[in-house]
Amino acid sequence: MGTSKGGYAALYYGLKLKANAVIAGAPQYFLGDYLTDIPEKNPTYKGMVGEKEAYSVPYLNRLLQDKVLEEPKFPIDFYIHYSCNEHTFREHIADLIQDLKASGYPLTLDEQKYYKHQEVAYYFPPFLKRTLKKIIEE
Repeated sequence: MGTSKGGYAALYYGLKLKANAVIAGAPQYFLGDYLTDIPEKNPTYKGMVGEKEAYSVPYLNRLLQDKVLEEPKFPIDFYIHYSCNEHTFREHIADLIQDLKASGYPLTLDEQKYYKHQEVAYYFPPFLKRTLKKIIEE
C-alpha cells in the first residue's frame, strides 16, 4: 500500500510495485508541469534532470500517465482525495481521475471544498485515517 500527502510517489510506486491500494491526497499527475510551474522549484527540477536537461517536461509529464495507461492492469484500489476548487484539480487531478477510470481501476474519490492547495494538510489526514481503517477491516 502506498500513502503520501503529495501523492505522486504513492501513485507511481504503487503502480510500479503492484500495491494492493494507493491512497493519495491532492496528487500531481504531470511531474514536468509541477516542477516547472514556479521558479522556486527550479533547483528541484534541475536536480532531477541535470543541467543539460536529460529529461524534458513532456517526458516527465508522461511518466505517471504511461504507468496508469499501460497493460497489463493489476487490481489496485485507488483512493484519491482532492478539492475541485483548487488549482491542482484542473491542472492534474481531473486527468488522473479520467485515466484511472478509463483503465478500469477501482476508484474511491473524496472531494472536498477548499480553495488553497496547502489546505490538503487539514483535509487529507481524516480521509487517510478512514481509508486505512476500511482497508484494515476488509
